[in-house]
Amino acid sequence: MNIYELNATIEALEIKLEAYEGSDEERVELLKAELQQMEGTLHDKRVNCLNWRRNMKAYVAALKNEKRDIAAKQKTAENKLAWLNEYIEMFLFKTGETFESGVHKISWRKKLDELEIIEEEERVPEEFIKVETSYRKSDIKKFLKENGNQVWAIMKEVAGKTISIR
Repeated sequence: MNIYELNATIEALEIKLEAYEGSDEERVELLKAELQQMEGTLHDKRVNCLNWRRNMKAYVAALKNEKRDIAAKQKTAENKLAWLNEYIEMFLFKTGETFESGVHKISWRKKLDELEIIEEEERVPEEFIKVETSYRKSDIKKFLKENGNQVWAIMKEVAGKTISIR
């Protein structure tokens, strides 16, 4: 039985218990025993859900750690590769000539030109300019809390609750 069904069963038992209370004591005792059993089962389900959550939280943390470790290994390998490329360029092929073996081929090519904007940036045509607008929402919220809603921004109340589990 899932949690939804357990809650529905408990609610139905509580309604039956209220209906029979004071009239049929034997029936009331049976309903109380069944209600107590269902509440115990619900308690166990809640504990199991919280245990599952704790295990899932630990699993997520382990994945994050593994991701961090793999990223560190990747960075180390990338640095080693960059060093090896520099080593090959500086010491093995100083002359700039091409090299071929059965598997490898090294040749030299001219580097691409690099763009540099000279001092007068305002003379660059607008079609090449990218302007982005963003809002500092935390500062706006703070301002609205101190000064109340404005024509240009309001604070809306959000319905609902959040849960804190430790």
